[in-house]
Amino acid sequence: MVGSKHDKVKASIMKQLADELSVFGKEDLPKKDLVGLVGYKHENTKAFAHALKELKKEGLVTLSSGFVCLTAKGKDQIPQDTTPPAQDNEGARDRFFKILAKKVSQMVKLKEIWTILADGKPHKVDDIVSALGYTHTNTKG
Repeated sequence: MVGSKHDKVKASIMKQLADELSVFGKEDLPKKDLVGLVGYKHENTKAFAHALKELKKEGLVTLSSGFVCLTAKGKDQIPQDTTPPAQDNEGARDRFFKILAKKVSQMVKLKEIWTILADGKPHKVDDIVSALGYTHTNTKG
């Protein structure tokens, strides 16, 4: 069925791999990162696993040592008119947060830490803890 959820997952996998190639010049991506970029929490999610299996069967990707890699045939399938992803620090940060969003329960705190550290200066752990509103480094939440 054209336009099905399954087709969208396959297209999303291919897009993320194409972005990796475009931005970083890498033909592969860790499967554990790819699953988050596609919008799932676990590699064994049925929709993700089935779509990846089908892409492998079609010869568009390979899977080796936990990395999903575009094949030559897969690279040929990337639409040439695709707008490349942002290639600056902000775009890289957003991509990083997208990977972590399904894995980290305290994204708000992570983003606050990122903002504090964005100035590139050294910061004491105690100062970061205080800036986040905590009193101890072993505080949870």
